[in-house]
Amino acid sequence: MRFITDFHRNGREVAKIREGIGLGGGWFADRVARRVGDGSNTLFCYDRWLGDVPLCRRFDRLFDLALNKQITVAEMVTLGWEVGGDAWRWRRRLWV
Repeated sequence: MRFITDFHRNGREVAKIREGIGLGGGWFADRVARRVGDGSNTLFCYDRWLGDVPLCRRFDRLFDLALNKQITVAEMVTLGWEVGGDAWRWRRRLWV
């Protein structure tokens, strides 16, 4: 029971940190953005910039189909990484 109570209390504290409550603004998002910087030195697939595992390992099947494996985060943003964006280039058509 103590574990569950601590888990919920810690979860609320993490949510406060993420939102910057009581800490003078959204410092959490500022720190994460600085870690990647402008994205020009961070490889989208190979570097650990979104979680603890590189995207090439987390989504290994999609990575195998990707044509632009060496693309940076900055290039993905510039080309458009939203659905239908030009950053997504595949060896073959993907079916959902």
